[in-house]
Amino acid sequence: MPLTELTRRKWTTEGNKAQRVALYLDAWAASQQPGTIVPADDVIVSRFPTMTGRNGEVWLTTRVNARRAVELLAQRAVVHRDRDTGHYHVSETKPAFQVT
Repeated sequence: MPLTELTRRKWTTEGNKAQRVALYLDAWAASQQPGTIVPADDVIVSRFPTMTGRNGEVWLTTRVNARRAVELLAQRAVVHRDRDTGHYHVSETKPAFQVT
């Protein structure tokens, strides 16, 4: 389930480094099949080596930022962790709850 529009706007305008990386990963996850393994920290860093900061400065992506970004997405059910292997996987998107 992708991030809400409110979260995306807040992280785009006020987000820290991990939140900015999480935005990239959320977009990546949206284009993947459910169950796809999330890349390792060093792969994330190589795919998204820099990002634009709040005031236009260039920030470098680190393994710590990448790890925290995956944790942020796991907290929001965009990805989930397989307890047996320890890998994170893209979660299935679920339709919004509808009142009938």
